[in-house]
Amino acid sequence: RQAAALNKGLEIFTGDYLLWPDSDDILFPNHIEKKVSFMEKHPQLGLAFCQLEEVSEKNIDIALKIIERTPEADDDLFNDLLNNHNILWPPIGSIVRSSALLDVLPNRKIYEGKGGQNFQMLLPISSKYKAGYIKEPLGKYVIRETSHSRSQKDFIKRQNDLLDIWSHTILALKTIDDSCKIQKLFNAYEYYNKIKTSISHPAFSKKKVWLCGIPICTINKKQNTTKIKLFNIIPFIKIKQ
Repeated sequence: RQAAALNKGLEIFTGDYLLWPDSDDILFPNHIEKKVSFMEKHPQLGLAFCQLEEVSEKNIDIALKIIERTPEADDDLFNDLLNNHNILWPPIGSIVRSSALLDVLPNRKIYEGKGGQNFQMLLPISSKYKAGYIKEPLGKYVIRETSHSRSQKDFIKRQNDLLDIWSHTILALKTIDDSCKIQKLFNAYEYYNKIKTSISHPAFSKKKVWLCGIPICTINKKQNTTKIKLFNIIPFIKIKQ
């Protein structure tokens, strides 16, 4: 799994900055230099994104479009990640400051789910640090129709996998309290359910309702402790009253 491979690198990496591009990403010759220069000029930032050229594997010389994250007036990367809104997902677009990453991931490890490693890297940092934006394409993101993330036959399973990853990543956050974690988990489920109901392709019939038969939330109160279990896949959260 990609998350397991990334964890191997997280255990041993050194230096002031970290990038984790995919093996088929194409970095322009000045890619690292320009990202590092930008971060050096903005020491208050924990991470940054550049623009990317999106290209097809059939012809990587032609840019189909420029993809980027466009900062809004009240830039809130943390909540945008939870809602999959205005996000530049290809890891080639990112750079993170090592000190910021180790501040929010002191154990140098992310949850080893099936995919979703970029979310797991970006969410903890964005819960505490601001992001910056380089208004210039510094690489090419190659679209492959047979890739795991674009395979329609795996779509339902992939969404279940992503919900699992979101939940574990939110629970592992050190920067928000338990009550906030619970709210964020329900927000993630609401977004997940919204996607489910919007699918109209015949392959996604109502017979394949996601989370069918799985309790969304189980609450067990005993004395001064409340235990909460979400989606039947999340360990109990214990909250002292």
